[in-house]
Amino acid sequence: MQLAITVITPDPRIFVREHNRAVREANVETARYHHEQHMPDHFKMVGYTKYGIAKRSAGYNKRKQRKYNHVLPLVYTGRTRQVVLSQRQIRATPKAARLIMRAPLQGGTGRIRWRAGMSKKQVNSAVEMLKRVSELEAVSADEVATLATMRGRYYVDSVNKNIAAGGRVRKRAGR
Repeated sequence: MQLAITVITPDPRIFVREHNRAVREANVETARYHHEQHMPDHFKMVGYTKYGIAKRSAGYNKRKQRKYNHVLPLVYTGRTRQVVLSQRQIRATPKAARLIMRAPLQGGTGRIRWRAGMSKKQVNSAVEMLKRVSELEAVSADEVATLATMRGRYYVDSVNKNIAAGGRVRKRAGR
């Protein structure tokens, strides 16, 4: 997911270092916002339409309804939802942010190595696991627009906090 924002500012005190720091902070806050506000929707009924989550078979839904009393997407026992929504790792640079969430998905490591003699069940298990991962990674178009707006707000807040509001501006001697 790539978001681009251009900020034109007349303030000459915004050096490249300060600008990069502000953009990095904005990227971290945007990733945090996405995790807290948008990720829970993947595990609600709206997830089927909003993220294009594939409908599960009638038999699967019947078993899930009988055993766990729900048919929520991407939720069987609730362990995946609990882990994905409670744990996150954010790595940010001035160019992008990466939101890393671990998920205890059954079905393999995510690497598909085709070997001679693999059963159809082994192949399907790995493919289905990759489909579940792509359903968790899905971002809707309105979320992209919201994240772009939030990134701009966080950038302006960071600039105002660190520079425009009397924050320390470094000037190097001899340059």
